Amino acid sequence: MKTVADRIRFVRENLLGLNKNKFAETLDFPNIYITRWERGDVEPKADFYERLKGKFKSINTDWIISGNGNPEIDNNIVADVKSHYSPVNPIPVYKNIPCGLPAEIFSDEATEFIWVKESKADHIAVEAKGHSNMPLIRDKDIIVAKQVQKPKNRDIVVTNFKSSPEFLNGNIKLFQRLSDKEFLLIPINTEYPTERHFYNEVYSFYKCIRLIRNLY
Repeated sequence: MKTVADRIRFVRENLLGLNKNKFAETLDFPNIYITRWERGDVEPKADFYERLKGKFKSINTDWIISGNGNPEIDNNIVADVKSHYSPVNPIPVYKNIPCGLPAEIFSDEATEFIWVKESKADHIAVEAKGHSNMPLIRDKDIIVAKQVQKPKNRDIVVTNFKSSPEFLNGNIKLFQRLSDKEFLLIPINTEYPTERHFYNEVYSFYKCIRLIRNLY
């Protein structure tokens, strides 16, 4: 993401999951300000970053300004991993989910679980593998995701492709709808190729809702 405008929109849509109205309301700015910033008409002043940091402490405002570092601040999420142990509403952790081409990723059984605040019984967690989603997602980052029927454009998704009843093939990328039959999976790192797929190839989609770094 080369511009401040792109990074502001990415934070709002992909990390915070807010529409423009809610984002503007939360930060106490007129909606038109958000539109102008995301179009690149003007760049925000210091008060935008101060309010953003005050409301969303996990967001790295330095990344929005410069593009350096990562969108979220390290170690901003409290999590507890327990091998072979299931607390209330545990999230199973599946290892080595590729950010590149789909690969066999997991069976129905997980040997580790993670508990995160506000977790749900149907959430999963995946450990990212590879660098095609840098700088947002690093190798070994943990992504918490929830199952969705129809991802929205620019959602970060774990896509599970049909393979066999016991195993799923999948990867992690940005989603982009093409038609009722086709969609794209786009890497954040533009040095890597975009994939084109049909919906009938997919077993399930999981939308990424939280990123955890330096857990292990």
